[in-house]
This record gives sequence, structure tokens and C-alpha cells, in this order.
Amino acid sequence: MCKEPRNKRTPRNRQRFNALISADTSGNGCHIFNRVGANGYGLFTKIDETTGTTKTVSSHRFAYEQKHGLIPPGMSVLHKCDVRACCNERHLRLADAAENSADMKRKNRQSRFADRKPRVPLTETERATIVSRYKAGETVYRIAKDVGRNYVHVRSIVRTSLKKEQARIAEPVPPIRSAPAGGAAQYLEAA
Repeated sequence: MCKEPRNKRTPRNRQRFNALISADTSGNGCHIFNRVGANGYGLFTKIDETTGTTKTVSSHRFAYEQKHGLIPPGMSVLHKCDVRACCNERHLRLADAAENSADMKRKNRQSRFADRKPRVPLTETERATIVSRYKAGETVYRIAKDVGRNYVHVRSIVRTSLKKEQARIAEPVPPIRSAPAGGAAQYLEAA
């Protein structure tokens, strides 16, 4: 177990934290944190009483630290209840990154782009298809969805292709080759 700094369990932080918790009415025993970020996890601003500085942390991680001490490096705090805003210490457990990923996949909580293949190299045919569809007026989002690629990846392909095309247009025209020795007159005489 990690050694715990003096200021982690300050009564002031704990009182402020407890004031932001409400009981879940669904009957599963969750303690719902009332300040929630865009990703659904509770956010708590803890105050370091020795320096007066503040730091925003996940509410479930703060709750776990209050009960069990510091979280070891490389470890995650998982919810047994699968309620992101829950900070009931009995619903939380430690896991490493591999276990966290396996739990996420088992419960079908991975990103909507996780099944796409961003690391599989594109063939030139796929690249040409993406660019031609974009030039025909389709949106990058629609193309990405159809070809099973990440939106950002497809957008990058389109931008790179358009920049190369623009560079080719801006290149100076190569000079016309001069006539062979003897000049153009020998061609005219033959005619």
C-alpha cells in the first residue's frame, strides 16, 4: 500500500465531499455525486490545506482514497455498480489497466470507434476511393462510417490528398525539350 500524505484525509475536504452526495433512489445503494462532468463521472475539487492549492479529481477516486489510502501508480478504480457518478466505497475496487479494459469490453462500454481499424494500413485503392467519394460531395463522417475507419483518420487522408494535389497544381510547368541537334529544319524538310 502506498504511503499517504498528511493532507489527503483532511476533515474539511471530507465535509465538502459529503455535502455533494445524494442517495440513489433506485435502491442499489449508490451514493451519487452531484457535480458531474461531461463523461458522467463525478468531479470533486479538493483543497491542499498546507498550500491552499486546489485540484479537481474524480469523485470515485477521492472516495476510494478516503477509505483505503492512495491508489498505487498504474491502477484504476472500477465501479462494481457501473454507475459513473457513484462514490460509495463499497461499490469501488482496484484494477490494473488490462482488467479495466476487459471489464469495459465485457460490459460493452468501449468507445463507439473501438471496433474500427485505425492501425490497419490502407491500400492505394481504399485511399483513392475515400478521396473520390469526398470529391463527389460525400461527408467525411459518412465515408468513415462506410469504410469502417475513424473519422479523424479519414479526414487526415482527405486533407493530405488535397494538399498534394494543390502542390502539384502549383508546381511550375517543366520546360519543353529543345529540338535535337540540327534544329527543327530537318523535320520540315522531310515533310
